[in-house]
Amino acid sequence: MWAGATLWLVLVGCPGNGLDTGEDPVIDDGVDPAISVDPPQVGIDGRAQLSGTVADPDQPRVTLVVTLQSDLEGAFWRGNAHPDGHWEWEGELTPGEHQVDATVVDSRGNTDVASVALTVRGVNHEPTCLIAEPEDGSTYAHGEFVHFRAEADDQDGDALTLLWESDLSGPLFMGDEFELILRDGLHQITLEASDPYGGRCGDLIAIEVGTTSDPE
Repeated sequence: MWAGATLWLVLVGCPGNGLDTGEDPVIDDGVDPAISVDPPQVGIDGRAQLSGTVADPDQPRVTLVVTLQSDLEGAFWRGNAHPDGHWEWEGELTPGEHQVDATVVDSRGNTDVASVALTVRGVNHEPTCLIAEPEDGSTYAHGEFVHFRAEADDQDGDALTLLWESDLSGPLFMGDEFELILRDGLHQITLEASDPYGGRCGDLIAIEVGTTSDPE
């Protein structure tokens, strides 16, 4: 070595030496990602909406991958969550009872699964209905009870709401059978049946209730 020379030793940073390598450290606290599924929204003609949230303290939520899989259709969607962790899908599924698994995967392959059941309908059919009692054109004495009865059916098996109304007395009843005393006059009686998916039917009759006369 030359006399009077100074030797400088330069250390190159490497993991574990306490020096800054210029790269952000990988944070892994051992917590797996988590996913949740909101109650599904299912419409007619196979339309469905699924949504939920994901979370992972180890990486940005937008980098988490969500996969949706049905036991009837297999995997039908794959996408990333939004920066706030929200994810959503809207589309068509085949009619039937679906068990849908929503799976989230992080960059290390860690996963979490949440499941939801939903029923997808086919085309909605209109219900059928008629006024079985009273008969069209029936007449009743003043103060006499009138018996009302409907016959209604829905081939899809949907629950029906039945509404009765008179053009003289207004709304009468909600249901398939009842008795009432109506005011005197000519009544146009309407029946309307509806299912939860917009299907409707109706029927119309006319009955007459006697008028009051003063005793002689």
